[in-house]
Order: sequence, then structure tokens, then C-alpha cells
Amino acid sequence: MTEIHIRIEGGPEVQAMLRALPPQLERSAEAAGKEFAGVVLEQDGVLAYPPTGPGSQPPAPYYQRGVGMQYSNGYNDLRSERYGASFSVSARGYRTEVGNAASYAEHLGGVKQARHMAALGWRRLIDAARSKLGEGRRIYVRWIEHGLQRLGLK
Repeated sequence: MTEIHIRIEGGPEVQAMLRALPPQLERSAEAAGKEFAGVVLEQDGVLAYPPTGPGSQPPAPYYQRGVGMQYSNGYNDLRSERYGASFSVSARGYRTEVGNAASYAEHLGGVKQARHMAALGWRRLIDAARSKLGEGRRIYVRWIEHGLQRLGLK
């Protein structure tokens, strides 16, 4: 599975401080993590497929995205794992995980990405997340400030 983990962490003193915070702030961090995951996934070449190439066009056999291999007699193998639809986002407390369960995900958008997939326009999930770190920080700050205001601490 291809995945990234978004964690708010630090030394023992930071961990103790996080444990002492009200549970409402954990919910704010969860909302921030889900929003940031959406920002990462909406980039071209991550969730949205890059432009199709000659291997996705007739003559047969050719691969139809989201369906599988198409053959000249009208038969298709229906073996697509639907990479774009296989992403999952899980947020719990100060940790958010984004993953893809397609069997080939690590070779398409994971750390073991094949060079030719990058050349076709597919992005590694970790690179997509790193490119949006500034926006991620703003999202987390906004949600944590919102949680503090709801608690009357700001």
C-alpha cells in the first residue's frame, strides 16, 4: 500500500503537552488532516490521472482506464483496480493517513515509483504532500485556532 502519514509530534515535553490538551483540539487536528489530504490528492497525477498516452487508445489490445484491457473481439478483462478510486484517508487525533490499496500503487505513486510512470506524469504521493507543506501548515494553524476559540482559550 502506498501511504503518507501526517503526524504532529515532538520530544517528550511536546507529547506530554499534546496529551494534556482538550479532546476538542484532537477533533480540530483530525479535520485539518482530512482537509490537507484533500489538497494533496486533488493535484494532477495523484488522484486525477495524467493525460492518456498511445497505450490507452485503439487499435486493440489497449487499456481502458477504470475498466481493463480491451481486445479486438469486444472482450475486456475487467481487471482494473481503479487506482484513482482506491485512495483512503483516515484521521485519528493528531495523525492522518492517506493510502492507496491498489496492488500496483507503490510502483505508480509510491516510494518505489517506476521511472517511466514519473515520465508519464504520475506523481509520488510523498512529493505531492511535500509540495503543499506551506498550505498544510496554514490549514493546521487555522483549525487549531478555531478549536482554541471554541474552547474560549483564544
